[in-house]
Amino acid sequence: MGIRFITTISRNENIAMWQLFNQQIPDTFVGTRYGIFETGATCAADVFNPQSETTAFVGIEFPKEQPILRDMERKTICGGKYARFIHKGIVKDLMQTYHYIWGVWFPKSGYELDNRDDFECYTERFAGENIESSEIDIYFPIK
Repeated sequence: MGIRFITTISRNENIAMWQLFNQQIPDTFVGTRYGIFETGATCAADVFNPQSETTAFVGIEFPKEQPILRDMERKTICGGKYARFIHKGIVKDLMQTYHYIWGVWFPKSGYELDNRDDFECYTERFAGENIESSEIDIYFPIK
């Protein structure tokens, strides 16, 4: 359950959308949180740049059988093979991890980006956006 919005790398609105989402859900909602970057033609590996526009979704894992909150949407992450990366450090430095993934790992890996959403997973290892020991799992769909 979460909220969907349009963003770009240069206009990165993820932090603001997380703040908005967190204000809308009760403190009693605990669970893994996800930042999902939905597949789109302008965010493919061969056209990826700071102005690449994508639809994003921020939310929390939520049981299917429970009704969602007003103004929220449901999102399902597709199964398949994913490459997993761990970003350790403050959120402000997250772009360095993405530069490594796109600029170093993908070109040398022998894998191709698959046509599914990539996402960030915020588990109990995420201690806060300005905590050096925080960890974020990043998943890219591969084939």
